[in-house]
Amino acid sequence: MLVHLAALAVARPDSIAIEDGIREVTFAALYDRACTIGAALRAAAWPAGAVGVLLANDATYVEAMFGCLAAGRACMLLAPNQPAAFLRKVIGAAGLAGVVSDACHADVLPPCLPWLDTAAIDATAAAPPVMLDAGAPAFIVATSGTTGAPKAVVSDQGSLLRNFMPRIRLLRVGPQDRVAASAPPATSAALAHRLNGLLMGARLQIIDIPSTGLGGALARYAAGQTTILHATPAVLTSLARLPAARRAFAMLRLVMLGGDAMLRADLAAVRRVLPAGCRVQYALSLSEAARVTAWFVPPDDDHDPERVAAGYLVEGVEIQVLDEEGAPVPPGTPGELVVRSEVAALGDWVNGRLVPDRFPADPSHPGRRIYHTGDIVRLCPDGVLVVLGRRDRMIKISGQLIQPATIEMAMRALPWVADAAVIPVRVPGMLRLAGFVVHNPAAPSAEDDVALLRALRQALQASLPAAMVPQVLRRIPAIPLTAAGKRDEAALLASLGSP
Repeated sequence: MLVHLAALAVARPDSIAIEDGIREVTFAALYDRACTIGAALRAAAWPAGAVGVLLANDATYVEAMFGCLAAGRACMLLAPNQPAAFLRKVIGAAGLAGVVSDACHADVLPPCLPWLDTAAIDATAAAPPVMLDAGAPAFIVATSGTTGAPKAVVSDQGSLLRNFMPRIRLLRVGPQDRVAASAPPATSAALAHRLNGLLMGARLQIIDIPSTGLGGALARYAAGQTTILHATPAVLTSLARLPAARRAFAMLRLVMLGGDAMLRADLAAVRRVLPAGCRVQYALSLSEAARVTAWFVPPDDDHDPERVAAGYLVEGVEIQVLDEEGAPVPPGTPGELVVRSEVAALGDWVNGRLVPDRFPADPSHPGRRIYHTGDIVRLCPDGVLVVLGRRDRMIKISGQLIQPATIEMAMRALPWVADAAVIPVRVPGMLRLAGFVVHNPAAPSAEDDVALLRALRQALQASLPAAMVPQVLRRIPAIPLTAAGKRDEAALLASLGSP
């Protein structure tokens, strides 16, 4: 990747590579700064191993990320907005050699861990980079831990390039584009978005939504004339509801969605504020297996009554859909998704070393690795994949398999509901459904929460089977989001107290 960046620094030295609302960094300056940080890391003489990056979500983070590669080190992406206890746990489990940080963030690091202050690096100390082998560990991303302990997933440069280069050539990403990336920096989505734009010579717009707010993000899109927008479904849906959305999206030619489920009703609402001709690409991408499926979602997609389908398999990926006994299921039957791919993760980074156990080699295809995703999917006869949910979050009540999305759609269909979420709640001896509703301020409503929720329950009882009506209903001001821009089910669960 440094080779690509070096070529851009020569071919387009004065073109803007990154803008973050404060700084604009040219391709030449980005490459020089990466080499400078790389030289400083080599001079630090830390023990062998991966180096973390813990900085604000701005251009400096990207400089440090490339700087780790220039030092010949794997780079672990650390989230500046995560709690200190979580960060220390992730850093300790990874066994990092040190961290590139600054005075604003270093206080959360383990006390004995060495760190390099980006503000103290000699700007004149650049040196030729050390080139990592294309198949060596290069980037490490910690999972959120929402389905268990967080895992530090390892990718190599060769796999990443093989996965996204065909895609961005298809999309014709290039110097004419301004690519807005709003994912938090320590996610596989952020890594892909940044590399996708930068290595094709586009201008990368880093927008930190926790800092700017949704309205501030729209202002940046409008001012920066954004042409390609990366977002999670939850973030895009929230942006599209704001009055300034249509103007902010005026220059968009492509919206790229992924990272979570999207409801068809939400996509329809988003399309109403997008300019004519703007295409919407939706994909299934995993930290452990990169991009698995993708497609330009047609307006008449009807592969699932509630969800937007995840599209067709990308080149070089094979899948199986298996039942609970590990046997393949017929097309159209739900089962667990198993991915066989050359771009699956190398393994997990544990205590300073690569552990490949979760990604065994595919005996039928040299070079491929196998990953059991835990996602329940349905493969349609035409080859389109529909993701139904996580295996460990599927809901079965009274022997009936229930899709929360169906209930959410029924709730959102009511005129006084702006947004809704349904999650399972385990209590001793049983499983209950909890529903959360955001009131639509533009619609007439009941006088108080009690009356509103009573009307909601009556409407759901009239339209859904009894097993699908949530036993617990709550009105909330907004659906909470995780640091990665996904719906925060842990926060919803915590808001219940003792249901």
